[in-house]
Amino acid sequence: FQRFNLDEENLRSIKSRVEVWKASVIMLEDRSLIGFGPETFPITFATHSPEELNHLEQFGNMTDKSHNLLIETLSSFGLLGLLLLLYGLYLISSISLRALKKGKLKKDEALNVVAVVSSFAAIFTAHLFGFFVTAHLVIMCFLLGDLMVSVSENEIELKLWGKANKMAKVFLAVTLSFFTLTSILVVNIFPALADYHAARGFKAINENLATEAVNELKLANLLNPKQDYYAYVLASVFSQLDQKEDSLKYLERGGEYSNYQDYYYYYLKGKILSKDCDEDCGLAIESYERAYELAPNYAPTLLNWGKYYLEHHNCNKAVEKFEDYLAITPSSWQTPDTEEYRLFYKHNPDFDLVFEYIASCE
Repeated sequence: FQRFNLDEENLRSIKSRVEVWKASVIMLEDRSLIGFGPETFPITFATHSPEELNHLEQFGNMTDKSHNLLIETLSSFGLLGLLLLLYGLYLISSISLRALKKGKLKKDEALNVVAVVSSFAAIFTAHLFGFFVTAHLVIMCFLLGDLMVSVSENEIELKLWGKANKMAKVFLAVTLSFFTLTSILVVNIFPALADYHAARGFKAINENLATEAVNELKLANLLNPKQDYYAYVLASVFSQLDQKEDSLKYLERGGEYSNYQDYYYYYLKGKILSKDCDEDCGLAIESYERAYELAPNYAPTLLNWGKYYLEHHNCNKAVEKFEDYLAITPSSWQTPDTEEYRLFYKHNPDFDLVFEYIASCE
């Protein structure tokens, strides 16, 4: 019930989502029919992310979810995908209603159908303001299977086995079981285990246990290689350990998954290459330029780009980037004795360093 408490935090969250939805509608005008492809929202939205989000979300973070099932579907699969989603929901409702109207279901089966359809309605409504995680998809698969068995009046079992001989039945049962278990393992269990090891890796990072962090994050990356975030974190950890070769290896793994269209890939590449660079300095600048092009309101790009110029004694360029950074910074740092000021410095304890960087050029 915390969501129904309209305190400052929840109001901020509501305002943030409204800004995301408004910007998403503009973004979807580019490819409204077929969308941008599955799991591409963080990449495509970065270019359209409004500056206002820097004042609502934690400064320096970028939105990676639309928090709306309809917008997420439109972004991934366009109008065609949305029509298929709505048609699927229509089929679930109409099949269930038809089975209930026939009156042939037992009382417990009828109650089960009502419960499952209600669950689908609740999940759909909740995800108009949230996003799916693996657990939700697993639950929906089980609910859908349970519903089909309840409304089938044993037709599924009859049509599945029919008059097939015993060997054919065994083969079919083994094949279906294999693909079902494999799917559950690859789609659900492996990602869950990857998240577990990633969480342990993040904890180790916070505790400055570099070796343990690397081992845990390597396991996470192995279990879920399509999660580019794990690869990027590993690249960052290796960079801090001055292991440039390993850092770039995992950076490229993350970049491959996004087809090198991810602003974070270029931001991190610029950060890695600019560290004690010689022949890589030009590539570092090109990477920062590309990162800025893909996500102009991502503050860390401007800050680290300015630090690069400062380290290479180009004060004019450095101050220019620092001023651009301050231009998209929430004004809460200028209002002491307010809750916004306290929260800003809680999340950005080193923010004032930017003024020291600027002063060093005077």
